[in-house]
Amino acid sequence: MKKLTVVMLIFLFVFTAGCGNVRQSGKLKVAATIFPIYDFVKNIGGEFVEPILIVRPGESPHTFSPTIRDLKRIKGAKAIFVNNFGLDEWVKKIASSAGIKNIVNVNETLSSVVKAHNGNPHLWLNPDYAIEECRIIRDTLCRIDPPHSKAYEKNFENYTEKIKAESEEIKKELSDLKNK
Repeated sequence: MKKLTVVMLIFLFVFTAGCGNVRQSGKLKVAATIFPIYDFVKNIGGEFVEPILIVRPGESPHTFSPTIRDLKRIKGAKAIFVNNFGLDEWVKKIASSAGIKNIVNVNETLSSVVKAHNGNPHLWLNPDYAIEECRIIRDTLCRIDPPHSKAYEKNFENYTEKIKAESEEIKKELSDLKNK
């Protein structure tokens, strides 16, 4: 009887180990529509976040059409970080289908900038705007995962210092160019 119970428990464990969407990693699963936002989330979330990139390299967010595979990949995410301003309007449908209610516009504080630049949504190219996007990501991660807030704060500080340093390096390298 004891052997049968052990065999049944082993069988049950092996049979159910791969079933369902049960997360074994313990990481916070979040999604990002485009690579720059994904990279920000990855660097700020660090070891506590499992970021999912929706629009894979080589695909255009302007013409992207989500598939069932994309839906399965983001299922269970606690948030989707979006660029907004027409770049990733399709996200509302996929988020709804996946049961994700937390859609975070990383440019929510930069709408006047987009309007001033004729609707150009590529704000991450400016280091100051990229840091603002990172701030929104940090604040969101701290809100939805308070136990790791200190790590998100520290990762944000380290990452934004890296952005600033690289920006200064580029400015220095380009400063001697006559035709900028």
